[in-house]
Amino acid sequence: MKGFHFKFSSMIILSLLLSVLLPITVSILFYGFLSDREWMDIPLHSVIEALGGFTALSIAALVLLLQKNKKIPDYYIWVSSALVGIGMLDLFHSIAPPGDSFVWLHSMAVFAGGFLFALIWLPDRIAQSRLASILPALVFIFTTIFGIFSFAFSDILPAMISEGAFTSSARAINILGGLLFLLAAVYFVIRYRSGRSREDLLFINFCLLNGWSGLLFTFSQLWYGDWWFWHLLRLIAYFIIISYIFIAFQSEEKKLVQTNEALQAENIERKRAEKELDRFFNLSIDMFSVVGFDGYFKKLNIAWESTLGFTGDELKSKPFIEFVHPEDRKATIDELHKLRAGVVTVFFENRYLCRDGSYKCLAWTARPVVEESLVYAVARDVTERKSEEEKLRKSEERFRQIAESAGEWIWEVDADGLYTYSSPVVEKILGYKPQEIIGKKHFYDFFAPDVREELKEAAFENFARKESFRGFVNPSVHKNGNIVILETNGMPILDEGGNLSGYRGADTDITERRHAEEALKKERDKAQRYFDIAGTALVVIDADHKVSLINKKGCEILGYNENEIVGKNWFDTFIPQRIRYNIKAVFNKLMAGEVEPVEFYENPVLTKSGEERLIAWHNSILRDETGRIIAVLGSGEDITKYRRAEEALRRAKDELEMRVRERTAELAKTNENLKAEIKERKRVEEELRKRDRQQNAILNNIPDIAWLKDKESRFIAVNKPFAEACGVSPEDLIGKTDLDIWLHDLAQRYRTDDREVMETGRRKQVEEPLVDKEGKRTWIETIKTPIYDDKGEIIGTTGIARDITERKRTEEELRQRTAELARSNAELEQFAYIASHDLQEPLRMISGFTKLLERRCKGRLDTSADEFIAYIVDGAARMQRMIEDLLAYSRVGMRGKPFELTNLEAIFEEVMTNLKVAIEENKAQVTHDPLPTVMADTSQMVQLFQNLISNGIKFRREELPRIHVSAQRKGDELVFSVQDNGIGIAPQFMGQLFQLFQREHAATEYPGTGIGLAVCKKIVERHGGRIWAESEPGKGSTFYFTMPVRRGEGRSTIRSK
Repeated sequence: MKGFHFKFSSMIILSLLLSVLLPITVSILFYGFLSDREWMDIPLHSVIEALGGFTALSIAALVLLLQKNKKIPDYYIWVSSALVGIGMLDLFHSIAPPGDSFVWLHSMAVFAGGFLFALIWLPDRIAQSRLASILPALVFIFTTIFGIFSFAFSDILPAMISEGAFTSSARAINILGGLLFLLAAVYFVIRYRSGRSREDLLFINFCLLNGWSGLLFTFSQLWYGDWWFWHLLRLIAYFIIISYIFIAFQSEEKKLVQTNEALQAENIERKRAEKELDRFFNLSIDMFSVVGFDGYFKKLNIAWESTLGFTGDELKSKPFIEFVHPEDRKATIDELHKLRAGVVTVFFENRYLCRDGSYKCLAWTARPVVEESLVYAVARDVTERKSEEEKLRKSEERFRQIAESAGEWIWEVDADGLYTYSSPVVEKILGYKPQEIIGKKHFYDFFAPDVREELKEAAFENFARKESFRGFVNPSVHKNGNIVILETNGMPILDEGGNLSGYRGADTDITERRHAEEALKKERDKAQRYFDIAGTALVVIDADHKVSLINKKGCEILGYNENEIVGKNWFDTFIPQRIRYNIKAVFNKLMAGEVEPVEFYENPVLTKSGEERLIAWHNSILRDETGRIIAVLGSGEDITKYRRAEEALRRAKDELEMRVRERTAELAKTNENLKAEIKERKRVEEELRKRDRQQNAILNNIPDIAWLKDKESRFIAVNKPFAEACGVSPEDLIGKTDLDIWLHDLAQRYRTDDREVMETGRRKQVEEPLVDKEGKRTWIETIKTPIYDDKGEIIGTTGIARDITERKRTEEELRQRTAELARSNAELEQFAYIASHDLQEPLRMISGFTKLLERRCKGRLDTSADEFIAYIVDGAARMQRMIEDLLAYSRVGMRGKPFELTNLEAIFEEVMTNLKVAIEENKAQVTHDPLPTVMADTSQMVQLFQNLISNGIKFRREELPRIHVSAQRKGDELVFSVQDNGIGIAPQFMGQLFQLFQREHAATEYPGTGIGLAVCKKIVERHGGRIWAESEPGKGSTFYFTMPVRRGEGRSTIRSK
């Protein structure tokens, strides 16, 4: 015990005085006066040892009893074990004759007692172990065997006494035992200091006295005074314990007296309470009774007579079972048997006879007292309540029938939101049975975790205001973990005092509708993004002259945000007053279909700041599905700065012409000096003209636009198509630059391209718009190449451009038609899905009522009517299958998942599992070559292979079906085949093979709706492939389909061809 400091109390000091100083003082007296006196009295010694042994065993039993009742700590298990060992060995020692076995048994008693007492230092968890709990019994058995052995084989025991003196072996065993006792005494001192337990103080003395006894043994001589002295110490130790027991029993006796006085007071109080209870018994409106196990009433209160009309004596004169309704007697007797067995009746109902011959329904609660053969029972008249409950039950039954036949989930919750009722539709919507949620789930337990607290708070705000729920949308978690979107409508349930007792309402599954709305919003947002990306202003104006749509560029030009523009009258708000009437008149004619939109036109618009901006417009007519004109789409480019640049250019040109005239006069003077050079120049020019004629012959006879430019990007040669495109002659273009011909931005771009070609020395090919100064816009494909001189230096550029306007227009029309076709297909799929989904409910009603009509009227009408009803039932069933198949067909496009890496080997194994029953029933053999990993919709791949393989099993001949699946790579696509040995396909049916609801055989021959191959075709086409079949009637068919090889697909093991 590191760091432990002793703080001796008066009791410890007294114990030490008694157990240490007294032995030392008496030892001195004995050794001084009586040590040389011998007193041999074997009977007295035997009595002392036997008394000590029995005392030790008695104390051990007492310690075990106290420990069992948890009145002393667990570590006292070592004390009881030590006392058992000491007691048993002392008993054997008391009957042993003087000699070696006599000293041996005493020494082993000291050692065993000291060792077992010293075990008290072990941790408490060991004292609490199972082994420790049985240690006293083990010690008793061992010491008994050891004592018998010591008597039986005394001749082999070690020498304990020699020539009247104890041997060193005897002394060593007693010294070790004494030291172990003293070690245990230290532990008890520590325990007493912390707990102040009388038991710890008692065993401090006991261990100290026994420790001193063991040590004094060493200095004693058999039968002499000092030998009798340490026996006295052991007797004192036992006397201390016996005194403690006597004091303890006196204390317990005092407690018993106090307990007896308390019981007498309690008895008086009980009699008073019985009188009050008896008054309560007779004044209660409930029917109290005491019933004997013999079946007779023993005691009844007045309420029995007021309820049934019989007097108490009349009811007690007969067995009570005679008053019970005959139909309820068996259940009543069974309940009495349970009470006789000691089972409490919590609730039981039966009917009792009244004096007027009627019966009243009683609800019982009873408790038996088996030792008195009595039952104490309370009954209450619930006749009126039962009547009301029956009415309520019928009302609830009607409500339940309505709720279960409705397509919505009908529910009720209490004021805490706990479900008190749920219609079976909950299993269809959330996957739970009603009994799984009623009384077990709160409505907010189903909310999605990420919005649970928010929705719960909003719902309980409604609870606090006692308001109805209208269109409360909440994402909820299905039992399988999927998210289901529910729309909740509910009404509060109020009690007579206007307090909220719960809510009643219905939930509708709007998951599919919400997903469709989200998909539509995404498409709309996507279209808006494309709309905003456009570099020109896009405006849609409806028949009422209002702006219904405008893109980001249009808002930037006008200086407004979108909300400030949409819904405004375009002409009154954004067209200047001076031209408003004319522009509006043209628009009205466009909407009436009286005129076609012109290619381009220009008009100014008013911005938010009041500034006018000049816009070059191109208009398109927008029509609805019937072809009616509903709006005009205008595409406009802000050309204000271009027009301003042209005006500045015109002014600069005028100024330049004036300067040219001034310079002409100056140049006339130098003209004479040039005449000498003219003759030489003419010769050179003639040669150049010859070369030019050759070049012009080539350039002017090609259909494309061609030109040559110098390093300053001035035209030095152009062909006729170029000049015609500019609306001038070729000669008018020589020496001019792009700035002289085209709009400023376009000209700058051309000059930038020229510089890039001359700087890099590489040809450049681009597709670009060409807008002349008249505003005419075309698309050209241009190739520009550097021109080198004899030294290899670049001196200019040459270019060829081809008009691709028609091709661009065709591409744009194709893109628009493709987009329109995609939208149309999406709407068709949506229509098919909604139609097939919504048709199921009326069809189920037709089918259900027709089956009901068949069951109730079959055989009551003539045979024709029964046959017609059978036709209706069969037709409804087939229509149900067709609608379900049509729904599956529409889901291919609508519910398709994103493509991901899909191992077709795993898909094949899943299909084999799905078709296991059909394969085993038809004893079909299905094999396959190695299949690749592809980018695909995993679930649709399962459906595709399952449809094709199941067809091979279904359309079989007499011989056992054999189906083989294989795959090959051909170029950039994978070709799959599913080959069977079935009945084959007639040639005239091959053209209708993949159409909806097309069947070669009647449904009575081969079941199905004829939609499986149509689904296969749609799946393959969704994956960018195609599907076809080859067949020979009577020999089998092979279905082929392809899939493109996409980037990211895993390495496959298929053969390439």
